Amino acid sequence: MVSIKKVVAVFFFFSVIFFAVWCEPDTEKRANQDQKPEKHYFLAFGGVLLVNSTVNMWNRFVFKDEMSDVTWDYASHFYDHDWVWDTDCSWTNFYLHPYQGSLYYMSARGCGLNQFESLLYAAAGSAMWEYFGETTAPSRNDVIYTPSCGFALGEMLYRLSLEADEISRICGFLINPMRLYTEPVTGHRPYGSAGHIYDISLKFGIGTQLLHTSFSGSDSSDAKNEVFPVFVYPEFAVVYNDPYGWDSNIPFSQFELTEHSAVGKGSGSENGGHKDVMFDITLVSSGMLFSRAPDFGSDRDTTVGIGLDYDFIWQSSREFSDVAPGFVFKQRIRHEDGSKSEWQIHQNWVALGTSDYWYFLHNSIPKTETRRNYSFNTRSGTQFKYVYTTAGGCIIDTSIKFYALWDFPGQKQNNAHTGWEFIGFCTLNGEVPVSRHVNIGLANELYLKKSVYNGTADVFHTAYTGSVFARLTTGR
Repeated sequence: MVSIKKVVAVFFFFSVIFFAVWCEPDTEKRANQDQKPEKHYFLAFGGVLLVNSTVNMWNRFVFKDEMSDVTWDYASHFYDHDWVWDTDCSWTNFYLHPYQGSLYYMSARGCGLNQFESLLYAAAGSAMWEYFGETTAPSRNDVIYTPSCGFALGEMLYRLSLEADEISRICGFLINPMRLYTEPVTGHRPYGSAGHIYDISLKFGIGTQLLHTSFSGSDSSDAKNEVFPVFVYPEFAVVYNDPYGWDSNIPFSQFELTEHSAVGKGSGSENGGHKDVMFDITLVSSGMLFSRAPDFGSDRDTTVGIGLDYDFIWQSSREFSDVAPGFVFKQRIRHEDGSKSEWQIHQNWVALGTSDYWYFLHNSIPKTETRRNYSFNTRSGTQFKYVYTTAGGCIIDTSIKFYALWDFPGQKQNNAHTGWEFIGFCTLNGEVPVSRHVNIGLANELYLKKSVYNGTADVFHTAYTGSVFARLTTGR
């Protein structure tokens, strides 16, 4: 018997296809339709081979990694290798692998292929790596994250590389290093145009972080506290094309990308496993796959469509990642006094996500075998964001992200338990302008996580992060 959920999913899928195909093409597509580049399928495949061989040789001869010593006997029996959920660290699985996927993708894009064709090349490159790049078992999570997040990251980097050319071609090559291959072999620069940056900013700050963890249920232990007293950070954020009132069938023709990193004094506690140094590497991105701009009045700019979010958080206190497509609604309201309100809501399906397994991340269980500090999960994510800007340029912004994630049993490790992860990120920030291009402000984030495990004590984990910052901005 067909379930209601399946009927709704099928109806939603075909509604999306109808919506995308039958609506009028956007202005960007019309402007470029007479400039179709020549497609070089074999050269694009050569770029994929170049990436895989370069990474393999780097691991083998620089890092002396024995797993990169792929023999002919191993490669010729690739069909005998079983697929697994691997135990690589978060940084490798959810940052480096997506970046590797973006190189496959940008190789194809630089050879004139469209987004969908380039995604197929990223998937093919990922499969080739899993079978022939290393002697470890092929990884289920890598073959999902590498092409999907590689598509998101690759399209953003591809477009930002063209923007960077306006400053220096060196900057363009740094953002998209595959141009070192694609430009000489094709004889032309990547297809596309510049001048689409809506806002760009660079933030510098100093802050502190307080953590509290309590336990409930069977075998619960005493609550634990940690303090990371001081850290410093830079943060880069870019908005590509105006998010509000955007009408396009072209994936990632509008996106928002934030890169954040921090380093500071450790907690001094063995509990966290990072007593000497506090670190934080965060990537948050959201791109529109396609969108429409319905008219709700002359003072409102609205975007409705389907988006794709890719997030990665790797901190001393927590780990989290997700790749999540879903429905997006954005609206900007311009007030008569010159101020404006901007808000967004994202309702996503987390195709594959991860969150830290507290007992492993904080070394409360002796490390006697190879393991990962996180669990793979799926289900849903909801995001609400609101920004109010006064006529004088003062800004108040707040956001709430909530995830309900199920750690599915198929990926469970020894000494780990499956269950539900309820995760919330709540932020409240304020800033005032001190000049046209410089703002100063306060940033606050509250992280809440309730882990309901089947077989061990449940965990309630909180982290408060506060900082002061200066932000260099384009002044929009």
